Amino acid sequence: MKCLAIDTSTTHLTVTVECDGKLYEEFRSIGLRHSEHLVPLIERLLEEAGIREKGPDLVICSAGPGSFTGLRIGMATVKGMAAGYGIPCVSVPTLDTWAFGLEFFDGIVVPVIDARKGSYYCAAYDHGRNISGFLDIKMERVFD
Repeated sequence: MKCLAIDTSTTHLTVTVECDGKLYEEFRSIGLRHSEHLVPLIERLLEEAGIREKGPDLVICSAGPGSFTGLRIGMATVKGMAAGYGIPCVSVPTLDTWAFGLEFFDGIVVPVIDARKGSYYCAAYDHGRNISGFLDIKMERVFD
């Protein structure tokens, strides 16, 4: 399966293409300028993977929490690509993706996103299972 995944939930932009077991990925710290970088980056990585014309079989985007505008840009792009290529699209909670792959860790994993104004989005994971739900809390409460 050929997949395209994007994360536009923070000031960082991540685009990954998986094609025939090979990953093509780029991570950029761009501030809140996703609309300028997202589509050209997607096009370049699809080209590198050799699937720009045919397209991926599935597109995936981060669902948040995170930057409202960044999430809208990502979701609109993924929905447009899904409609154009005639393929499915799915969204995945951002904090779940950040905790993914750390199931082996013998302790609690707490990915944190700056929600601004002194608040943070976070969740606690124990061996890959979300044990807290998604939280929007002050920093002093993150480690309660």
